[in-house]
Amino acid sequence: MIQYLLKYLETHYPLDKQLLLFSVSVFCVSSGLLPVVIGQRVFMELSGFPHQVGGHFGLLQCTGHVAKPMNARELAFYELMGENLRQFVPDYCGRVRVCATVDDDGDLRLVAEPAVECHPKLKRSGSVRFHLDESGKVQVVTDRLPNNYWAAECQSKVVHKLLEGSYSWFILLNNIVATFSRPCVLDLKIGTRQHGDDASESKRHRQLRKCRESTSATLGVRMVGMQLYESRTKSYTFVDKQEGRRIDAAQFRSHLQKFVRTCGIGRAARLRHR
Repeated sequence: MIQYLLKYLETHYPLDKQLLLFSVSVFCVSSGLLPVVIGQRVFMELSGFPHQVGGHFGLLQCTGHVAKPMNARELAFYELMGENLRQFVPDYCGRVRVCATVDDDGDLRLVAEPAVECHPKLKRSGSVRFHLDESGKVQVVTDRLPNNYWAAECQSKVVHKLLEGSYSWFILLNNIVATFSRPCVLDLKIGTRQHGDDASESKRHRQLRKCRESTSATLGVRMVGMQLYESRTKSYTFVDKQEGRRIDAAQFRSHLQKFVRTCGIGRAARLRHR
């Protein structure tokens, strides 16, 4: 870990600031990731979020948080949200700056500052690491995780963007699946309109077509993605966004029923409690 931060400091700080390296110390927290103290600066190590089933931008994770690429509109949503709505969304825990470095073997390391520990991670559900191959393509390396191709595709893209620049801002949200070792995840897109007032004409037509050709038009909701852990087979099954657009109203209800059944009595009770 230290060698990656050395490269980071050499790139971003003048020589006199690098004297802070003499006060390096490392400590471990319950998350299994390693915050690193350099002088009075504390960095967090990030990895890929293994349970992403939808979205366009790759999600990362650190301690008990999910790190999501920041955009001004979503940031304003979380910062200006009224207290009466906060119970329905993950806790917003601020924003961090993320930097990616690569070693001589092509292994990538992602670090962020400032370090945040308000939601410590409770379960280990595997890890997602990144490697830069000889062609310059980011490869996703997983450990005892489901074969979630969509998460790998999105996260490799966001790591590429980090490599193209030095810094990138991310928002931090409470990782609501951190208490589960084998979480079942369902991503739904609510509403019959899915484009903003400032969308281009071409994007507006694309979004209208997606709604018209899916359950967004008939039910006002469509499935973006789903992962289910089958205890009988000890494996995951997935529904990706393409299948989510194709299914009709009856199939949507069938998938939803299967999700609730697969979660089991214990998980269903926890969902109702939340």
